[in-house]
Amino acid sequence: MNEWLANLYGVTGDADYLKTAEAFNQKKIFDPLARGEDTLNGLHANTQIPKMIGAARQYELTGDARDAGIATFFWQEVALHRSYVIGDHSDREHFFPTNDFAKHLSAETAETCNTYNMLKLTRHLFGWSPDAGAMDFYERALYNDILASQDPEQGMFVYLMSLKPGHFKTYSTPEDSFWCCVGTGMENHAKYGDTIYFHNDDSLFVNLFIPSELSWPEKRISVRQETKFPESDTTRLDFQTPAPTQLALKIRWPAWVEKISVRVNGKKQKMSGAPGSYVSLNREWRNGDRVEIRLPMTLHTEPLPGTTNIVALLYGPIVLAGNLGTNGMPSPYARDQLDLAKIPDPEVPVFVSDQKTFLKKNQGDGRTAGVPDKKSRPAGRRDAGAVLQGKSRTLLGLLERRQRGGLEKQSRANFGGGRPLFAGGLGRKIKWQIMHPLKQPAKLLSGCKLSKMRKNSYEFSWQVKARPLKEGDGKGADRGVDGFLKFY
Repeated sequence: MNEWLANLYGVTGDADYLKTAEAFNQKKIFDPLARGEDTLNGLHANTQIPKMIGAARQYELTGDARDAGIATFFWQEVALHRSYVIGDHSDREHFFPTNDFAKHLSAETAETCNTYNMLKLTRHLFGWSPDAGAMDFYERALYNDILASQDPEQGMFVYLMSLKPGHFKTYSTPEDSFWCCVGTGMENHAKYGDTIYFHNDDSLFVNLFIPSELSWPEKRISVRQETKFPESDTTRLDFQTPAPTQLALKIRWPAWVEKISVRVNGKKQKMSGAPGSYVSLNREWRNGDRVEIRLPMTLHTEPLPGTTNIVALLYGPIVLAGNLGTNGMPSPYARDQLDLAKIPDPEVPVFVSDQKTFLKKNQGDGRTAGVPDKKSRPAGRRDAGAVLQGKSRTLLGLLERRQRGGLEKQSRANFGGGRPLFAGGLGRKIKWQIMHPLKQPAKLLSGCKLSKMRKNSYEFSWQVKARPLKEGDGKGADRGVDGFLKFY
């Protein structure tokens, strides 16, 4: 209410609307934030964010620095300290202590309405002071929460983006589910164009790498962006203008890019700056000018705050998810957003590795997991959380298969419905160890290698003979195991 009443004041100039807007500025929430105190624990998360958007709008209309400080401090606390790796926050819709993340990986995390409103607040703050860090957050949340929240099959929406390892998405139904996140969800997927570019009088900010066309009538200039990001790490900007135009083109250098590459009309440019900033090309732009940008993506990890053995795997800004199949899983569509929250979860892959060398051991020759292909991802798929357990100098990875009997054959025919014994060490032969269902070690007699590379995925196959070692003499019969793994 404080936002919309402030907007009415902006339109009409009637101070009564502003006075009424300020009456909705809840002192219990605003006063501690104004003092730089975070007292958000236990509060309903999405109830608070619209209040901050209202504070931001009041600052823009009145210039009251206190309102700006409240909105800015809130954003910093939530975006930088209270958010999960996908950019969203909250468990069961409420804020929790920042040292308790490990206790809050439930099936009811990350309400998508929260991100809808946090992105609105981010736009306000960026408009006051352009900051690449704000856009890094925006990008992370846009791709991993907002884009990921819509069902590609029926267009339905996610209310709570479960971050519980092994859990899955629950989507609304076309006629019986009208949750708050259905309303904001309808808006979310019509707004991808609203933050790609910002400008001031003499600068154009390229914030996001999304195919688009910008028309700037006052400058008599248009810019067309062509890219397949994030499936590709390049983007291209083509300029159209009837006359030479002086302009500073400011390109975001994402924090996840170690070294950016920029070419103008084929000539490589010397760029100064660092990840998490903007690089500037200040020149006279002519019709037909072309800017080519390369943003190399690498595999990296981010730990769950307050833990050392739970990490998220990312490729560039994209949070990766494991495809654990859909066997035994109900329909992902539900009338109530919590109908499927208590469905039992399968066990998920566990990486056993020294944390310092985990990525080096699993990255191989650098041809790492590709970017998820939306068409190849089944609706409601189970997502695997990555968990590091213990240390091992020789073991690159481990997945226990807890089924009765011995080591079972995994092949293309049945891999999607089950879980692999394990594969790792991308693109090169590596050493292996397989864990027997009874937790007996199994000696690996052969290795694994990259077998096929496709546009959006890497496939690995292995054929091993695992020798279950009996305690004492270490003897046992050889057993053949075929394996197949596909990284999306």
